[in-house]
Amino acid sequence: DPAAALALSFPLSVAYAVAAFPAAARSLEASGAIHLVGAAPPEAAAPAQWWSRALDRLPWDRGIIVTLVGPQVPTGTARDDRSVVVAALQESYEAADLCAGALLVGFNMGLSDASYDWDAALTAARRRRATVVFFSPTRLELGRDAKALKKAGAVLVSDAVRNPFHAPNWKQSGELANDVYRKHSWARCAVFRP
Repeated sequence: DPAAALALSFPLSVAYAVAAFPAAARSLEASGAIHLVGAAPPEAAAPAQWWSRALDRLPWDRGIIVTLVGPQVPTGTARDDRSVVVAALQESYEAADLCAGALLVGFNMGLSDASYDWDAALTAARRRRATVVFFSPTRLELGRDAKALKKAGAVLVSDAVRNPFHAPNWKQSGELANDVYRKHSWARCAVFRP
């Protein structure tokens, strides 16, 4: 089932990033919170059990709250499984009442794309001292997003890594006809420091 495979790629990608990026692991261990920004129905499709199983190899014994944040997030009651709660907030990241110091995760954000206005969200991330794990479909776009985060005041704390849990389906670029990619194929980590 392609929709289920795509839904599963999100919790697996986050678990991979927490293992790959020490700053992400420290942030999650300290806060117990993941804020998945710009979330839409595909990101919200994974049940709490999938998040729980993906994150159950973490070396600490405490609960985790995964908050899906975005105007397109389907509303509903919180779901939970074992030590993971998945909540949904149908509002912008900057308007949401969220804790400071959390692990902020963004999939295919397009921070450098003029079509999307991330200024207020990045200002909120800086104010909340978020650690940011960002995923992009190509290494080129990952580099552009890294520049946008640096411009917003974040410090890059990792190199680019390939994400083995990328989206299962190939997509064709809208800009380059011969360019094909898989969503969230690359990841990197940045930190907004006080």
